[in-house]
Amino acid sequence: MPLTNVHFHLPALPEPSTRQVQQELLALPGVLEVRLDQSSGDLAVRYDTGGTSRELIRERLNRLGCFFVQTSLEQLTS
Repeated sequence: MPLTNVHFHLPALPEPSTRQVQQELLALPGVLEVRLDQSSGDLAVRYDTGGTSRELIRERLNRLGCFFVQTSLEQLTS
């Protein structure tokens, strides 16, 4: 399955904590890696498009109360 990186900017992290955001995203099927820099608000998610989608990641962020801006989407080759 194709791998994709999606990048977001979270200008202000709400409660939940950084750890909770990472855990919630990693719980989505197909999410392989989550990197969140709390000081800059930069979030990178690597996922398998056969397991999840950008829309599901965005929905999970919304449910967590995260205000975000998507900055890029990158298709990776296997």
